Amino acid sequence: GCAMVYHKGMSSVIDNANWFSGESGLLGYYTRDGWESQDQVIITSDDEGLTWTKRALIPQSLLLSGGKKDCRDPGIFPVKKDANNVVTKWGMTLSSQGNNKVFMLQSDDLVNWSYAGEFNTAVPECVSISKVKDTNNVERTLMVIMSRGYLVGEFVYDDATSKIKFIDKDGVDIST
Repeated sequence: GCAMVYHKGMSSVIDNANWFSGESGLLGYYTRDGWESQDQVIITSDDEGLTWTKRALIPQSLLLSGGKKDCRDPGIFPVKKDANNVVTKWGMTLSSQGNNKVFMLQSDDLVNWSYAGEFNTAVPECVSISKVKDTNNVERTLMVIMSRGYLVGEFVYDDATSKIKFIDKDGVDIST
């Protein structure tokens, strides 16, 4: 799973639901392994992670139908910002070792998610995302896949298709 610091104003849905007693807290996502599916669960903490409250379910059915598939290891990242550098669209990666895919979801509010694309890769387990600077001091996204391989590039939101793409450092769209 993954967690991030949430600040009031990042999501009107979360703010209106009063999930946090103050101006900030921890917002987390983890995989619930059920008999029929591996759904993602949204959790929050107001005490720096000592205790957590389950808040919402993101069903696996957003991605697949026809039985349980591997859909785990959620990773959250900003994928689109406005002119004031405020995140307007969030992305989520989900590992699917059973399908040799990394699935992506998108959200405007960190609560309601929809399908946003996928790409094939060998052994897509434990996808993690971070920012790094290259030798030219350009910030890039590093996507590590189960410590066996990695991709360097950027997540890009395509407004025309409503999909998230990962464009590698050489300009190749790996989602194709």
